[in-house]
Amino acid sequence: MARAWQLSDRWKRGAAALLLVLAGGVLSRASPEPQGTPSLEALLGHFAASPGLRAAVEEEKHISLLREPLVSHGTIAFVPPGLLVRVIDEPVSSLLVIDADGLRYEADGQQGALEIRAHPMLRALVDGMRHLFAGDADALRSAFEITWAVDAEDPMAWRLDLRPRDEATRDRVARLEIRGRGWSLGTLRVVEAAGDETLMRFSDVEMHHVFDEAEIAELLASVTGTGNADR
Repeated sequence: MARAWQLSDRWKRGAAALLLVLAGGVLSRASPEPQGTPSLEALLGHFAASPGLRAAVEEEKHISLLREPLVSHGTIAFVPPGLLVRVIDEPVSSLLVIDADGLRYEADGQQGALEIRAHPMLRALVDGMRHLFAGDADALRSAFEITWAVDAEDPMAWRLDLRPRDEATRDRVARLEIRGRGWSLGTLRVVEAAGDETLMRFSDVEMHHVFDEAEIAELLASVTGTGNADR
């Protein structure tokens, strides 16, 4: 059940400060890209060494009851160990901030919060992205059955399939399909047990992104028309 949660200017300033603290604490972890053909262990190690990730994202929701997919565009950002920010610019502005305390959102003039564990489909997506982006192999294996494959014709292209271990989650989400090339992301597909799918296409991927104060302020302020009175 959603709870009232005002994402005011004060909250956004606090979120920006947290992003800066987290980003500043991991700057020394940046490392050059591994050499050779990608492996799961090397890819996770590359993620684990990153001070942050930022990418543009195009999202397509394919729903069986609709003739055309729902398409949105925005930005995704991650700061270790587990802070995930998703900003949608089109067609409707929205902001999601996910951390250890749960999910907080602001969209179309509405604000609120969700307990991720109470929503199996959301839990699968959030766990998959946060564990992968953090390079947390143990958490990833605890939450998912993992299949890793490299393309026979293009050994730099890889595919990672994640199947939820939790029964309640598996009843809603069949698997996450993550594809990339080299040491970067390409796409993430969420295949629901009922057949609907969500495809995220990543571009302008910065795997070792260092956030500064101005960028974070711009990211969190990108949602417009939400009536952010300071509280």
